[in-house]
Amino acid sequence: MAVPASVTIPAGSTSVAFSATTIPVLAATNVTIQAAYGSQTPATASATVDPPAILVCSFVPDTVPGGAQTTLYVFLTGATAPGATLNVTCNSTRLTVGTTLTCVAGMPVQFFTLPTIAGAPTTVQLTLTTNGSSSTSILTLTP
Repeated sequence: MAVPASVTIPAGSTSVAFSATTIPVLAATNVTIQAAYGSQTPATASATVDPPAILVCSFVPDTVPGGAQTTLYVFLTGATAPGATLNVTCNSTRLTVGTTLTCVAGMPVQFFTLPTIAGAPTTVQLTLTTNGSSSTSILTLTP
């Protein structure tokens, strides 16, 4: 967490507001901020920086002929840290996707181009999970 090295409290005031900027994390991370005035005992505040959660995932387009590609869009609550992954559960082998998807660092919106395999019409259900959150999207494959 980045905070100013010092802040100025205006004369006659007992406090001042300042901004604290977080960086993306892979797991919940506790941070502590200390502030002191002169020789007084420092005041301490603690906070937890949480990794982003999944808001929603969606295939675009959500209906494609088998053998075509589709794009999976994933909207997160914040930017991702380097090495962030999404766990994948899929009910069909007709969607070519592994058990994890690796996110692009620093981005709150992720997208993945995924190939499909031709065959009979089917409905594919894909669920993503990360950091206690999940979202499911449906893809329809046509002949």
